[in-house]
Amino acid sequence: MATWLDIVGSFIIGGIIILILVNLNLFINSSSQENLYTNIVQESLSTTAEVVEHDFYRIGAGVSGSQIALADSNAIMFYGDESDSGKIDTVYYYLGSTAQLSATPNPNDRIMYRVLNNATPLPTTTVNDFKLTYYDSAGVELNYSTLTNPVQRDKIRSLKIYLKVESPQPVDSVYQAAEWRRRIFPKNL
Repeated sequence: MATWLDIVGSFIIGGIIILILVNLNLFINSSSQENLYTNIVQESLSTTAEVVEHDFYRIGAGVSGSQIALADSNAIMFYGDESDSGKIDTVYYYLGSTAQLSATPNPNDRIMYRVLNNATPLPTTTVNDFKLTYYDSAGVELNYSTLTNPVQRDKIRSLKIYLKVESPQPVDSVYQAAEWRRRIFPKNL
């Protein structure tokens, strides 16, 4: 009888050890996916932020007169010499709709577009949020409804950019995310 108890006890202990190893393996896989998606999201955000920051610091470079043609919460069109060529460029950033990426697993995915000189819109990256806030010379936030007027847009002296990027796939039903905020003071505004 004692032999049977030893055998049953061994099976129980062996089963517990196997369950622990399977659980550990699942945890390692989940952590690995989480790290992979986090790195992808951070790399995507970093690249996008570099381009956006460069363009936004160039707002109004070489321009006499109005430098901003459109100022909205998730769209901006401005003028500036983007490539130091002596030619004034028009740069337009805007956010697409979630319907454009309805086939992706993340329901909040949107394409952020960059248009240079009325060329074909180029998708910059997939983002989940892109928000712009505008400030006057005293640092007072300007209301979007007033920025339809060119005189009010000429009061813009700085802007705050908010970008959020999430992973395309969830890990344990959570999308890995990275955010970037920057207040930019273009020297030509």
